[in-house]
Amino acid sequence: MNNRNNEIPRSVIRTRCEVRETPFVLNIQPEIATSADALALQQALSQELFAITGSSGAQRFSAACFENSDGFFLVARTVEHKAVGCVACRPLGIGKDIAEVKRMYVMPEYRGVGTQLVASLFSHASQQGFKELWLETRKVNERAVHFWIRQGFQVIENYGPYKGRDEAVCFARPL
Repeated sequence: MNNRNNEIPRSVIRTRCEVRETPFVLNIQPEIATSADALALQQALSQELFAITGSSGAQRFSAACFENSDGFFLVARTVEHKAVGCVACRPLGIGKDIAEVKRMYVMPEYRGVGTQLVASLFSHASQQGFKELWLETRKVNERAVHFWIRQGFQVIENYGPYKGRDEAVCFARPL
């Protein structure tokens, strides 16, 4: 894939993605990123990312770093308290009002709840004073690329550790 100006191939943009409405009632709350449920969701994400991209993505995230930081880790639970999704957010370090989205995941049988999880992400990030969210995913992860575009994110120049990485695409969205 060509990464000039972080362009996403038109074939990726034109691909239709399944969008489901979710009948699931969720409770989305901040949790400790090192809890058993949080770690299980992160492991499931790592396995799925490895199958799609050949990399788990875990090397760019440490759950332990969230314990004494300005970041947060959200877990989505069903009314039965089953953990079904997660997302992390941490200061990016470029500016104090820019945060980076990490480890977004929803269990396959609960796909469709990602939009609720992101709405909660936006709310929590705004409450913490962040004005903009940035993230990176792999171009080959078409479902993620489409998801973030549907959430109002726009492609930006690759930043930080993703500069010069042809397989990466970075996004930003003001809050």
